[in-house]
Amino acid sequence: MTRSATNNKMGTIEVTLEQSSEDNAYLQQLMNTDENTKNGIIPASVLDMSGSYVALGAESWIRKPADQDLGRDAKERTWIIVCAELELSGGGN
Repeated sequence: MTRSATNNKMGTIEVTLEQSSEDNAYLQQLMNTDENTKNGIIPASVLDMSGSYVALGAESWIRKPADQDLGRDAKERTWIIVCAELELSGGGN
């Protein structure tokens, strides 16, 4: 058996929001800032509801705008946040 190690700890966090969520505007603003000024690097963190699982990225950015599917029905928008070094801890409930 052969194993190889890598020091690449880059990872992604996927966030799905209701189309009507105000957080979509915030994430869009962060992405626009990064595209225009290259100054849109932010810390990102996600906790599960019990607090037992955590994903952290000290230096993170929005990969691309969330798809927009406009129509009569409420839709979701999914954002991909790239973390230069994704740290995962915990797990299970």
